[in-house]
Amino acid sequence: AGLTARSEPLYKTKTGYYEILEVPPAATQTQIKTAYYKQSFVYHPDRNAASEDATVRFSEISEAYAVLGNKALRRKYDLGLLSPSDLVATARPAAAAGSVHDLRPSFGPRRRSAVRVAQKKPEIND
Repeated sequence: AGLTARSEPLYKTKTGYYEILEVPPAATQTQIKTAYYKQSFVYHPDRNAASEDATVRFSEISEAYAVLGNKALRRKYDLGLLSPSDLVATARPAAAAGSVHDLRPSFGPRRRSAVRVAQKKPEIND
């Protein structure tokens, strides 16, 4: 399971994602998920901080699972119909949104309104 130079993108290969996860093309969704968890544990960047190869491998494992773990994308991949736009759709929402700080404007005004309402309540004296 070493890294090799690839002449074409993984999504265009017929078996690349299966080879990365080390499962046969006939693998069940459960087998794919199990293979993903095992390999992502071994190659996770937190466990291999000094290894660029492990980081690249983890990225490939994640991409392979994003496609093979999704029945619709797996079907497109198996038929050779997977496109770059399909891969963009598999990106994690947090990564697609950018930073957590980008979400502040969405949540800030609502929170401030709640604080203002709470401040306007009259005090009850006994």
